[in-house]
This record gives sequence, structure tokens and C-alpha cells, in this order.
Amino acid sequence: MKMPRFIRKELIVPNMEELKRYGDLRAVPSNPGKPGRPSLRYYLNREQANLVSIFSRTEKARCPQGTRALREFGCD
Repeated sequence: MKMPRFIRKELIVPNMEELKRYGDLRAVPSNPGKPGRPSLRYYLNREQANLVSIFSRTEKARCPQGTRALREFGCD
């Protein structure tokens, strides 16, 4: 599994507009009031999470069944 920073930087942020088509994309600070580099934690719904797995282009991300988002991509 990739590091959370990679997932945010390379998969969620560049595809944010597409992810928003499938519901609200909630982001909250992951370390408010603590020292260190601030970052955001994203909460995705099931369809958005499936899209992120497709964007990752891994073997395990090949057409999982059952979501509206994937049916729109032609995966039945």
C-alpha cells in the first residue's frame, strides 16, 4: 500500500473535480494544534474510494463490481 501522502498528492488532489461528481469530498486537518507539518485527511464515500483505486492503476484495482461509478466506466 502506498503512503497516505502519495495517495493525497498523486491521486486525490489531481482528480478532485471528478471525485466531487460522486458526492461531497470532505477534508479535515489531520493534526490541528499539534507541532509538525499540517496535512488534510480526506473522507471518501464508496464510489470515490473505488475511483481512487482505479486511478492508482494497480492489478488489484481492475473493475471491482457493484458501484455506479464503475458501471459508468463500462465495468459490469
